[in-house]
Amino acid sequence: MNQVLVTGGSGYVGTHLVAALLRRASSEGGQRPVRAVVRSPAREEGLRAAVRRGTATQGSTGDDAGLEVVAADLMSDDGWKDAMAGVDEVYHVASPIPPAQPKDPDELIVPARDGTLRVLRASLDAGVDRIVVTSRRAGSDQVFVWSSSGGSGFEIAPASEEDAARDAEEEPRP
Repeated sequence: MNQVLVTGGSGYVGTHLVAALLRRASSEGGQRPVRAVVRSPAREEGLRAAVRRGTATQGSTGDDAGLEVVAADLMSDDGWKDAMAGVDEVYHVASPIPPAQPKDPDELIVPARDGTLRVLRASLDAGVDRIVVTSRRAGSDQVFVWSSSGGSGFEIAPASEEDAARDAEEEPRP
């Protein structure tokens, strides 16, 4: 059974992804544990409520069984080693979001870059086999899949349009 970690678990994309991963595990007759990273433990109940809504099917109230919530901040090394323990796959969908649009783009870019590097380093240190990193740039979504090369590093490859189309067909949306 693979352990999956989702960063940004309490965000819009994160809650939908966590719900989809839990739904997929349930439909396959098993349970694939999902560990969601939130910046603050205070976000756990909101995440669990969103996941229950996202896993609900007609005639079902939804379920957050299989969900573990841990706290770690993209801007700090604290908590990432524990968050990554036993993880096989990472979906990095978190990014710092300021309360107002900054005038200097580096106020968004630097924390997002540093947070992504922190997640990648922690993943590599933990021996994670697969990492999916999402980013948004000038209105176009980019998804990169990182695969471990014998534990010595990662290769980066943009996901192809064919991969994205296949995944969209296989993955029901919440």
